[in-house]
Amino acid sequence: MTRQRKRTLDGKRRVAGEDPSVLVGLLARVGDSLARNPDGTFSAHATFSKDEAPPLVRALMRVEAELLLDDARRLRTPDHVWRTPEQRSVDALCLLSLRCAAALGRPADRGLVERYKTGRDPDTPRGVSSCA
Repeated sequence: MTRQRKRTLDGKRRVAGEDPSVLVGLLARVGDSLARNPDGTFSAHATFSKDEAPPLVRALMRVEAELLLDDARRLRTPDHVWRTPEQRSVDALCLLSLRCAAALGRPADRGLVERYKTGRDPDTPRGVSSCA
């Protein structure tokens, strides 16, 4: 996977090119709106002003592009998991959240990070996507 620079020239920590403390505030608003649907899935809705949204949108696009490139590389492997664009977007959101938490001193379990990077839970049989 490609990696974004973790620090800028001024020494500030970055996640997907953005300030993680800003991203965490925006991600928290998304998390606060999470609702469980009758079918067991979750949905969220958050509204941001045109001044607030750009850091989150840029970071999500960078992580999603990283996952898309990784998916393209994995197409050659026999155990590739096909991710829909919606699954990739959700995986990018989860991975961005985990990276922000780690940057702010709350490292996540490596297995959880790997799940969202690859689109497959290590305990899930081959060919079955675990992330929605």
